[in-house]
Amino acid sequence: MKQSNLFELGGINGDPLYSEIESLTQGKSYILIGRYKVIRNSFGLFEITAEGIFDCAGSVTQCYHYFHSHTKYD
Repeated sequence: MKQSNLFELGGINGDPLYSEIESLTQGKSYILIGRYKVIRNSFGLFEITAEGIFDCAGSVTQCYHYFHSHTKYD
């Protein structure tokens, strides 16, 4: 049985993590999430970097799901 969290039940738009990632589409140059730095490059892709990590997401939602599936918010 999978445990749900409040943001899965109420929608991701209310999740502070989603809002922080979305701020990159509103002019913010970068954000820090734990040890990760996220920028939106000139092609509109979200670059996720940390020591030894370079990954990319094509949308706010994909970036959000990356953090939920690949990290423990360290």
